[in-house]
Amino acid sequence: MLNVRVRVRMQICKLLAFQLLATHARKKLFSVTVSAAEIEMSVLNQSGEEQVECPLCMEPLEVDDLNFFPCTCGYQICRFCWHRIRTDENGLCPACRKAYSENPADFIPLSQEQVAKLKAEKRQRDQQRKAKLAGAESTWRR
Repeated sequence: MLNVRVRVRMQICKLLAFQLLATHARKKLFSVTVSAAEIEMSVLNQSGEEQVECPLCMEPLEVDDLNFFPCTCGYQICRFCWHRIRTDENGLCPACRKAYSENPADFIPLSQEQVAKLKAEKRQRDQQRKAKLAGAESTWRR
C-alpha cells in the first residue's frame, strides 16, 4: 500500500513538473516574441527607414558617427562608446577582441555640406512625420 502511494505521488509530481515546464516555456516564448518585435520597432523609425544604432548603448548613431569604424574587423560603434572602452575598460573590440589603437581603423569625417544635407533630410522627414501624425489625430477626433 505504501509503495502504491509513493508511485501515485511520483506521478502527480511528474505531471505538475511537466505542466510547470510547459507554462514556463509558453511564457518564455511569448517574451522572446515580444522582445523581437520591440527590437524590430527600435530599428525602424516611424517612416519605415532604418536607423543605425550603436550596438552597445543602443542610441541612434549621430551623423558624424556613420562613417566611424574603430576596428579593422568593421564592427561599428559610436565614438562615445569607443572612447569609454579605451579609457575606462579593457580597450578591446567587443566583436573580435583586438586592442583598439589611438586612431580608428576607418574614419572618414563628413564634410560640412554632407552634414548639412543629412540634417536637412532628417528635419524634412521629421516634419513629414509630424504632419502625418497631426492629420491622423484630427481624423481620429472627428
